[in-house]
Amino acid sequence: MKSLSINAYDNQIDSLSLEIDNKNSLYNTYFEVKKLIFGVYAFARFQLDQHYNQRYSFLSHRVQRRDTGKDTYELNFYHTLNKKQESIIGIKNHS
Repeated sequence: MKSLSINAYDNQIDSLSLEIDNKNSLYNTYFEVKKLIFGVYAFARFQLDQHYNQRYSFLSHRVQRRDTGKDTYELNFYHTLNKKQESIIGIKNHS
C-alpha cells in the first residue's frame, strides 16, 4: 500500500508505504513514512519493520528529527508467549 500524502486534523503524513510479505527473509512487515508533522513534532523519516520466527515477533523502530536530520532514535523490542500462553514484551539490546 502506498499513499503520497495524508492530511487530517492539522497533521501531515507524506510518502507512506506499507509492505507485508511473509516469505521475505529480512522482514515480514515494513512500514515507512518520509515526513511526519504532528503539531510541533516533525520527523524526517519513520520506519518500522517486523519479523518473526517460531517463538518471537521482533519489531524495530527508527525515526529521525526533521529539523536537523542528524538525530536518529531507535527502539527494538520483541513479543513472545510463555508456557502459560501469557504475553511477554521486552526491549531488545541494539548491539
